[in-house]
Amino acid sequence: MTRSFGLILAGLAALLVAAPAASAARIVPQGFFGVMYDHGVATAPADMQDGQWDLMASSGVESVRTVFNWDAAQPGGRGTAISFVQTDPVVRRAALRNIEVLPIVFYAPRWARAYPNRTTSPPRRRSDYATYLAALVDRYGPGGKFWAENPNLPVRPLREWQIWNEPHLPAYWDAPERGPFGYARAYPLLLRSSYNIIKSLDPGAKVVMAGITQRAWEEIEVLYQRGIKRYFDVAALQIFPQTVRRAVKATQFFRDAMRRRGDGRKPIYLTEITWPASKGRTRGIEYQRQETPRGMAAKLSGMYSAMAARRRRLGLRKVFWYTWASPYGRGGSIFNYAGLLRFDDRTFEPQPALGAYQRSARRFEGCQKTATGVCQ
Repeated sequence: MTRSFGLILAGLAALLVAAPAASAARIVPQGFFGVMYDHGVATAPADMQDGQWDLMASSGVESVRTVFNWDAAQPGGRGTAISFVQTDPVVRRAALRNIEVLPIVFYAPRWARAYPNRTTSPPRRRSDYATYLAALVDRYGPGGKFWAENPNLPVRPLREWQIWNEPHLPAYWDAPERGPFGYARAYPLLLRSSYNIIKSLDPGAKVVMAGITQRAWEEIEVLYQRGIKRYFDVAALQIFPQTVRRAVKATQFFRDAMRRRGDGRKPIYLTEITWPASKGRTRGIEYQRQETPRGMAAKLSGMYSAMAARRRRLGLRKVFWYTWASPYGRGGSIFNYAGLLRFDDRTFEPQPALGAYQRSARRFEGCQKTATGVCQ
């Protein structure tokens, strides 16, 4: 073999080695690929959940949004001990797999509700909600007690907190609009109290406003009129559109509304987006498209491609698919058919959308992940 021929072969080999690295450049920011974690899987036996978190990590999930349930944590009354039995396992599983957690701090306990018999009533006293938030930051934030109690865990403090969910809908903010606890008046005050307590404990934390859905660009204007501008770091949009094109358009409308208020630089998270595979299984909802399983997978792929391509123009940092696992079956809510897996309290069955999610994550994250969230 001549020296020149050997150099040519060496050069070809170098190109072949370099080619995968060049084609595997990361395109989206860390945490862009997220999922909602709810339904029965969030309360399944520990070994089942451990397996699902492994699968989430290896599927490219980098952010998990889940409820931190105040009602479950402090049912006994003001001043009673706060339990972390439900939230500690979530933070532990996420830390072991390099997954970010976005807690939705939600559901007031009966003693703290403005309307005690209404499950989604807002709190009567904002200070009670702020006290629970403070306990969460004290436990899971930088230098938190949880990390001191678990020295063998990777230290990955929680730095984002979402304040309630869809408060503009009576289903999630159950209070008469014209009363003292009406959403348009009371939610901005709750957001302000939450922002102040979180920033006093962790100035670098991000306060994520509640997810807004339907004509969200109009709803956020209502909130701006009530003075929310100074009291959130991230805006949250939740959309259930008929097409991918409409999803992009709705996000652009939301961004335009923020820009008009001088918040063009604040990031947006899509904290819920989905196309349920509920066609032929249950009754539909007006304006909500129902898909087949393959249709849902196609919409998921198209949506992540469209949002990744426009992420800078839209100021979009994270997109959470709704949801990781759901029951399927027959009847009930269309959102029972939105999971990337079907879970029936005993077994999991991957749906076509799971493969679509995995392929999209590999494409835009630039690698295949392991069960600990590390690129192979």
